[in-house]
Amino acid sequence: MQITNRAAVSRCWVKAVENDEHEHSGWLSVTELINPIRLRLLHRRHFDNIKVDVCDRVWALLGKAVHYILTMSSDEKTMTEQRFEITVGGRKISMQPDRVEPLTTEECKPYWLGEKHLPFAFKPGVQLWRLKDFKITGTYAVKMALERGKSEWIAQCNMYAYGLTLQGFPIVTADIEALMKDWDWLEANVKKTQGYPPIQLASVPVPLWDPEKTLA
Repeated sequence: MQITNRAAVSRCWVKAVENDEHEHSGWLSVTELINPIRLRLLHRRHFDNIKVDVCDRVWALLGKAVHYILTMSSDEKTMTEQRFEITVGGRKISMQPDRVEPLTTEECKPYWLGEKHLPFAFKPGVQLWRLKDFKITGTYAVKMALERGKSEWIAQCNMYAYGLTLQGFPIVTADIEALMKDWDWLEANVKKTQGYPPIQLASVPVPLWDPEKTLA
């Protein structure tokens, strides 16, 4: 991929973008797997000829910076940005969930007692976990996700949940925490636009699929 600099910004921006490579292992990562297959194939075939301007990659850099800061704020009970692989159909799929945190005993009890349905079987008393994924995105994307769900976010979280459960960290709840880069205070507080997020940070719950659906 060729990084252009049409606005002639400082070279440090260009170097940052050049160094911001997506870590890859296995056959495909979850991020690659949820992309349309035509997009993925065209990207692979023409990677050396693709041109991207440094200014178009600034928000991606910000997203990586926010992920790094949130990782630094974690404690010994949580897992953050841990990459691992699972095998599906003879292929290695790699994944790197943003944050995995243990539920408290009180939060686990409804699942242990069968008061909350789970798509997989487990022994009562086993530690259960929560998955969180962080996004730096647009307000419209969050609004759409809250109203009717966002398919790629749901698929990504369910693949993470499937892989983590296989690794011995059964995921029983998941959500996206999204920071809206174009959120407008006037829209939320003066115009009071219907359905507009009231604050610039939103938590979007993710429905968990049966393992069979995720595997398919």
